[in-house]
Amino acid sequence: MNPRSSPRLMACALGVFTLGCAATWKAGPELYAPLDHVAAALGEVRAEEPLRVETPIVVAPPTAVRPCCAFGVDLAFTGLPVYREGNVTEASRLGRHFYGAGVFEGEHNGLVYTCRGGWIDTAHARENADLTFFLISQLLQHLPEPTTITLDGEGGTRVVVVKAVSRELVARWGRERLAGAIASWVAWQFAIWHELASWFGHEALPGYSERVSTFSPEDLYSNALGIRLGAAVAREGGLLSRTNYDALTAAWLGSMLKLLGPVELQGARDAMHQLDGRWWTSKRTLPDVRLVTRRALPTGLVAQPWRLEDAFPPEESPPLPSACAARPPALPLVMHDRLGDFIISEAVEVSWKPGAWNGGGVHWPSPERKEIRSEDLPRLLSVVHDELEATLGKGFEKPR
Repeated sequence: MNPRSSPRLMACALGVFTLGCAATWKAGPELYAPLDHVAAALGEVRAEEPLRVETPIVVAPPTAVRPCCAFGVDLAFTGLPVYREGNVTEASRLGRHFYGAGVFEGEHNGLVYTCRGGWIDTAHARENADLTFFLISQLLQHLPEPTTITLDGEGGTRVVVVKAVSRELVARWGRERLAGAIASWVAWQFAIWHELASWFGHEALPGYSERVSTFSPEDLYSNALGIRLGAAVAREGGLLSRTNYDALTAAWLGSMLKLLGPVELQGARDAMHQLDGRWWTSKRTLPDVRLVTRRALPTGLVAQPWRLEDAFPPEESPPLPSACAARPPALPLVMHDRLGDFIISEAVEVSWKPGAWNGGGVHWPSPERKEIRSEDLPRLLSVVHDELEATLGKGFEKPR
């Protein structure tokens, strides 16, 4: 039975009902995160129709910060020579998901290595899933009417202005699919802004520069994976309740990693050590910006995974983790800017009003216009490129 056809079955599986479900009921991720649905969410097969929810839940915007992870393994901090930050983990250790979780919610995050998707920062993936889900829940309250969504955080105020869309467009695609497409595009813009703000001086933890992690090799792919995750969970029944969302997100994250080919902890640690001197260096300590020597800047709407083999020329191919011995193909993730002939940017405007830190003020469009818009991002990315090149050297934006 397809669990999407029965919200009550899903509720039983997730433990929403305490009566009316068999006492011996047990459900694993394969029940409500089947791999064929996961493959569809990641773009490998045709997606199915969304589950229609008459009254989708409305959630508060996620504002907490999940602290993770600088790229590398067993990293030392300047001034703390004894302490080491392991960073690397494996898919089986991630535990539950909590919408909008912060430091003390009981999640377990880190860098997971996968054969098809390279490195996944699970904190980035979870945060982008929560953000995408929030945006979908907001849009479903208003489409096809216009609306404005405002969020604080990420170094300022983020504003999304959505124009009215035609009822014919809603009838053609459905409100759920339209909301998912708009939310995913907006979340991708927000993800790029997050990296830019980190480079230009915003600090989630005051006193700790985040330039060391700006556009690190796993960031963009992890963000894209999280956006796909949040949209998929909304489509598959997460809008029924917060309980559904948390449990489905944990299951779907696990299934997405399974499809990408997760590597066990020791294999992942070995892979990270092989990248020492190529993408990062153990000779530097946090938060030295030169610790991560290669950065993945966005070049369009495709998030390309950086995998271990990409760091080496063909004649120096490294020993791969045993899980990757069959050399499965990479799985790029496409972030769409349109739905059919509907161009999202023509109906949606995204802007940012940087907060008091305003570290990149010299690069903003003008002293009079202190807000940043989507059309400003390419120019700001060019500034970051030039500054990173001056810091790390030519070729920093390539895996080898």
